[in-house]
Amino acid sequence: MYIINKPHKGFAESSKVLQRGELRGFNSSLDWPDDKCKLVIFFPAAFSYVCPTEMGALKEWAHRFSQLNCQLIACSTDKPEDLKEWFATYDTLVGADESPIVSSTELPVYLDVLDITSMKARRSSVFVSPIQPNGSEIIIKQDHFPEVGRSFSELYRQLAGHLTGQYCGVDYDPDNTTVVGQANGKLILGGPDSEE
Repeated sequence: MYIINKPHKGFAESSKVLQRGELRGFNSSLDWPDDKCKLVIFFPAAFSYVCPTEMGALKEWAHRFSQLNCQLIACSTDKPEDLKEWFATYDTLVGADESPIVSSTELPVYLDVLDITSMKARRSSVFVSPIQPNGSEIIIKQDHFPEVGRSFSELYRQLAGHLTGQYCGVDYDPDNTTVVGQANGKLILGGPDSEE
């Protein structure tokens, strides 16, 4: 875990974002909002064998993460045009319809997920907290095995436990858990019978 005293504004303004199949410039207030958690999903390259299924999972999980006030962002060092071609090829799988996919080398370097040999991002997931009252951000990084697809259910379980302060055991079932409120700056989880 890192605690960054000076908030990082996400990606360089020159970064390109692929969203809903279209490329646009990076917008810090839209793509890196200060008041939201960010879960940055780094992947090595478009057209690799694991990444399309992970992007499909990203698409499926985006709404659930939004209930935790968390924005999912995918990032690779691919050229923007390659990402757009990839999206067009795997339009039923990749999650770029809602969650942005960013082309950047700057953030992988900053968060120490860049493989210097290949100049590709390692398969890592990085949680960045909203700006804290003291102006800092909390950053938690998790690297994944290169040949194993990451589990968004597991990432959700870890983030839910961190954000709520509640115990989320190994048998935690996100399908039977929802955010039902907030108290003392922490989210409150409940089961399907919980009252809103």
